[in-house]
Amino acid sequence: MLRYQVGTDLPQNDIDDIVAFLESLTGVYTPYQPEYAQ
Repeated sequence: MLRYQVGTDLPQNDIDDIVAFLESLTGVYTPYQPEYAQ
């Protein structure tokens, strides 16, 4: 997308950083369930 918007390529180093960040976001979602004090 950067190539088409700005006219330049993203260095492989930056691509690897983005991929590592996105892979760190994977996991099992546990919804927040607040405990109500009575």
